Amino acid sequence: MQEAWVSGGYSNDLQNLINDTQSAGGTDQLNTDAATLNSDASGYLANNSPYLAPGWETDYSNVTADINAMATDCGMKTVPKGA
Repeated sequence: MQEAWVSGGYSNDLQNLINDTQSAGGTDQLNTDAATLNSDASGYLANNSPYLAPGWETDYSNVTADINAMATDCGMKTVPKGA
């Protein structure tokens, strides 16, 4: 089962993460990872909307890695690796 955002924008979850990390910055690891997520996720949606484009797996893996980095920063469980 894939997250809804994988299949071309059927969910606002990823856009909400982008919005929530828009002003991320600073010197701590969480803010650094949030800024990376913001950039990678914005690129993912731009490249794969309204449908998945060839090569989407690389962008998906990057976003998943970014989410895992933020989870690790907060001491939370990570999600399964991307495509």
